[in-house]
Amino acid sequence: MAARRGPVAADRNRPSGGVKDSATSVRSALLLAGVVACNALAAPDAGTAEPLAALTPLLGRWVAEADPKAPGVTGWTTFERALGDRVVVRKNHASYPPKDGRPPSEHDDLMVLFVEDRGMKAEYWDSEGHVIRYEVQSPAPNRLVFLSEARTGAPRFRLTYTWPQPGKLELTFEIAPPGAAEFRPFISARLRRE
Repeated sequence: MAARRGPVAADRNRPSGGVKDSATSVRSALLLAGVVACNALAAPDAGTAEPLAALTPLLGRWVAEADPKAPGVTGWTTFERALGDRVVVRKNHASYPPKDGRPPSEHDDLMVLFVEDRGMKAEYWDSEGHVIRYEVQSPAPNRLVFLSEARTGAPRFRLTYTWPQPGKLELTFEIAPPGAAEFRPFISARLRRE
């Protein structure tokens, strides 16, 4: 009767240990360590991503409600997660009708909200050339306050979002002149989820 040849017999005939097996084991261990390290870098850190959870009720598209104090002004805002949920991107558009001899105008801006040093921050750019860096606080479950960094000789800005009920959003944008502590309302709006 012939000896059975197959995987079992082949394994018995293969030498165990040796330089080739050690090198293969080392390569396998290094490959596994590399995969684990890459996954650790790619996976969001729960402690770091947590502050962005305050933005969840804002995700989606919002449309400005008509304001009798500003007839003809229209606009929309979107909040979307991006970059593997590491940031939230807000896009905003407003259209203003002609008024007091001024032609109609458009305003567009982009804001990126992110976590840095375990706190929420935001950077803002608009079509008029403004750049604003904010620290963001959530003093209540239905409220976000964006406060610009203090810079000598420059105004400060405060943007507040409040959602009194699902599907409704209120915003107030205020400015404090250079050196002043008191903020003055500049823009307010009510939006509804589209």
